[in-house]
Amino acid sequence: MRPLSCLFTATLLTAAATTAAAQPSGAAESLFREGKTLMAAGKIPEACAAFEGSYRKDPATSTLLNVADCREKNGQFATAWVAFIEVERRSRGSSDPSQQAINQLSQDRASRLESRRSFLTISVPDEARVEGLAITRDGESLDAAEWNTAIPADIGQHVVEAKALGYEKWVSTIEITAEKEQRAVTVPRFKPLPKEKLSPSVIRLIEPSPFTPKRKLGLGLAVGGVVGIGAGVAFYVLARRDYGEAEDTIDDGQQKELWELSNQKLLIAQIAGGIGVAALGTAAVLWFTGGPTVSGESALAVTPTFSPPAPDCH
Repeated sequence: MRPLSCLFTATLLTAAATTAAAQPSGAAESLFREGKTLMAAGKIPEACAAFEGSYRKDPATSTLLNVADCREKNGQFATAWVAFIEVERRSRGSSDPSQQAINQLSQDRASRLESRRSFLTISVPDEARVEGLAITRDGESLDAAEWNTAIPADIGQHVVEAKALGYEKWVSTIEITAEKEQRAVTVPRFKPLPKEKLSPSVIRLIEPSPFTPKRKLGLGLAVGGVVGIGAGVAFYVLARRDYGEAEDTIDDGQQKELWELSNQKLLIAQIAGGIGVAALGTAAVLWFTGGPTVSGESALAVTPTFSPPAPDCH
């Protein structure tokens, strides 16, 4: 006859399965049922993978309870303990009798697993704490608060990796062989990566730019000259208009005033136009005389390339 506690656990897990099935979600429900079938067939690792696949698709508390149960049966006491703790947290304070039962079950299961857990401590001494240090355990990033702290770990191999920019990566594999085992690994002082050596291996011809300082000044003067000539033309047109109006008026006073205004605008047109022409002429001289100087020798530039240092030969 099965012990009463085992029957109680099986009943709750079956209830959890019923709860999960109440809201099917396609792939999640299919994976959950596959996990139950595999568990019944004694294929524990495969069942755990199916339950966790279902949980990733639909993170239901009932599924997590089955994940925790499966991981415990697979000897992964640290992982199972974490899952039971999470189930207890989620079901805490519920008024639903089934959730209260699940909460009590997860508390009991987690409590029994506490003494069976193994621990792995990753020690990081001060001399290893270089800038930008990142540490992972089995591919998962560790917070700095987890350094130098005993963290629950499952039986099996664990890969610890530490790296920082400008330093050689450090990797270590630690194996935990039994429950209640305490293991530790220390991150060593990092080795700086070898300095890259500069080797002037590529030579290219420098093409002189056509826009020398003199030519740039000439372009500026050309723009000013165009503006000056444009202004001169505009004032000349206005002067001709005022002169025409003066010819047409019969009022001597207004005619005289229009002639004076016309002469003023004509003077401005002559000055602006003259300055514009002079600026364009100077710009032309600067452009044709300010080209790049080509010496008798070829102009060369050395482009640096980087290569790792050659190995010492003895």
